[in-house]
Parts: sequence; C-alpha cells; structure tokens
Amino acid sequence: MGVTNSVTESAALLDGTVMKDLLRHDRGQLDLRELSSEQGVLDQSDGSARFNHGQTSVIASVVGPVEAPLRLELVDRAAVSVVVKSLPSWAPSSVAELELLVRQTLEPIVLRAMHPRTQIAITLHIVEDAGSLLAACVNAACLALVDAGVPCSAMATGVSFAISRSGNVLLDPTLDEEHSSPVRMTFVFSTADQNMLTSATDGLISEDAYFKCAEVARQGAARVQAFTELTLRSKVNSKP
Repeated sequence: MGVTNSVTESAALLDGTVMKDLLRHDRGQLDLRELSSEQGVLDQSDGSARFNHGQTSVIASVVGPVEAPLRLELVDRAAVSVVVKSLPSWAPSSVAELELLVRQTLEPIVLRAMHPRTQIAITLHIVEDAGSLLAACVNAACLALVDAGVPCSAMATGVSFAISRSGNVLLDPTLDEEHSSPVRMTFVFSTADQNMLTSATDGLISEDAYFKCAEVARQGAARVQAFTELTLRSKVNSKP
C-alpha cells in the first residue's frame, strides 16, 4: 500500500467539486455502477456465483472443503487457495498479485479451524474487466462461498476508487477511468463489524486523503452489502 504525505492533495476531493478531466455524465462521482449477481451458475463445483459491477463480470467457483494435497495441508485448519483464470493479455505477475490479495482477504473470514487438513479451492473466471476488478473478484468469491455452504464468520464486501489528476475521487471506476488516474484503490470490509480486511493502493496519496477515502469506501461497501444481502434473501425466498 503506498501512503505518502507528499503527493496529490486529494483530501479536497470529497467536497463535491467536479473537474472537467473525468466528468461523469452517467452517474455521480460517488455512485456505484449497476450491480447484478447470480448464484449456482456452474454445475461442476460445490458453489458458484457471478458478480457484475457494470460491465465488469467475474464468475467464482468453490470446491471444498476437500482433502488437501500434502503441499497445502495444514494440521489445524483448512487451506484456502485462489486461482485466477485471466484474460490472455495479462502478465503472470498481475495474476499472482490478484490471487494473493483475494486469498489474504478471504482467509480471516473463513472458519478454517472447522475443517483441518482440507482445502477450499476458489477459482475466479474473469469474464470481462471493465474496471474495479479486485472488488468484483472478492464479491463474487464471497457469494460462491455461501453457495458452497462454506462456514464463514462474515462476508467481505469490496469497493474500488480512482483518484484523478485534479484530485477527484471516483467510486467504482471503469477501466478507462483507472487508466486515466494516477491513484487506484480497493477497500474490503467485513460485514460483521465493518472492520477493514484489505486495503490495496496503486499510486501515491496523502495520508489525510487515504483515510477520507477509506471512510467513503466504508459507505460504498455498505451499499454492496445491502445488495448482496438482498440477493441472498431473494434466493432463500424463492426456494419451494
């Protein structure tokens, strides 16, 4: 995470000022794109889910808990593994970083001690990357874990930001907005206590701006949480 006191006075960004560099015509700076999701989308897994942030679409599948291979076996808890099936243009280092971030985000909320010596394998299929990919991956993986019946202490909800060159904050940025911005951030929170599970920052940002973004991210994550809870309730209510 890059935090500095010397770059981008982006703390002024949350006052509602709209600069011309990244003016949005279809939604406000702190508005999410349309969210949509579906569980049980794959047959050959214990659980699966698709999560869409606008055009960004990720399908997550979960297998497990199953017997862990020796290289992953932990005597006192389950091992969580994450594999990303990425787009052909991606560098291997980018794939490995995404896998690590998702795994480190989910490990604290999965009740791993209930299934020692097992593996919970999560596979993320990137259908389309139109921005805010890490948040979409986390949100898809959580719904897939629920669909698989994996015991968790909470869910994790993620939101992404971009900060433009003039200091404007853009919640749930598109890929073009991310490419045009010197700072990109993703925050993930636990639904149980709203504590931060993950903070990933690409670029330099002042400490004051970072904490202001974190607070706005918490509000954005609450909206994602409300959506996922509605999704889960709708599925329960639709069962005969």
